[in-house]
Amino acid sequence: MTYFAPKSEQEYKEYLDNLLVEYQFACFSEKLGDGCYRLANYHEIIKTDHATAGKIYKMSCDEMNYGHGCYRYGTFAFLGRGMDKDIPVSTKYFERACELGFLKGCHNAAIAYMRGEGCEKNVNRGLEYYKKACAGGIPESCLSLWSTYFKGQDGYVAKDGPTALDYASKACDLDMFQGCVNAALMCRRGDGVPKDPEREKVFLQKANELKKKMDEPGVQFGETHKNLE
Repeated sequence: MTYFAPKSEQEYKEYLDNLLVEYQFACFSEKLGDGCYRLANYHEIIKTDHATAGKIYKMSCDEMNYGHGCYRYGTFAFLGRGMDKDIPVSTKYFERACELGFLKGCHNAAIAYMRGEGCEKNVNRGLEYYKKACAGGIPESCLSLWSTYFKGQDGYVAKDGPTALDYASKACDLDMFQGCVNAALMCRRGDGVPKDPEREKVFLQKANELKKKMDEPGVQFGETHKNLE
């Protein structure tokens, strides 16, 4: 990979100016969703103009069906970044991101429906979004499904040990440390599933490998909370 290394402040400024022109052309002339996303990101990061960034993220979603743009606009609405905080709007755009295949949107839409944030509470719909995100490789969603089936949810979801273990195992496969630990503990204690010392060893080995990587400088692993970035 080649990195740009400016030799002077003026050269750096010219580089940024050229990027802006390139992104504006890709967005407004070529009508590319990715171009508008990059332009919005430029305004957000380089110019710290969140109001303009939000409008362009929204445009990339509404006019170009660009899922990542929908997700970012949902984030702005959730946080009140460059606009008034609007949870119903954030949920709407997280759902749209999910529909367009940006799976972090599915995860956040799931949280909204499970809690009734900006929408009427709908646990079944929330579970559908979690399952879509988990199947697509979002470990936080797999871990959330583990929690739901391990603990149960009164009036909505019955405790289901085997299903909980399946989702903890999936989170572990996706390199989420807590998924490996939860799966190992279930196998050790027989929490809703038969005790399985051999499988426990497999999960613990993976957990130890992940822990070593987590302890390496500069390495960060998946968050267990709502990932908005």
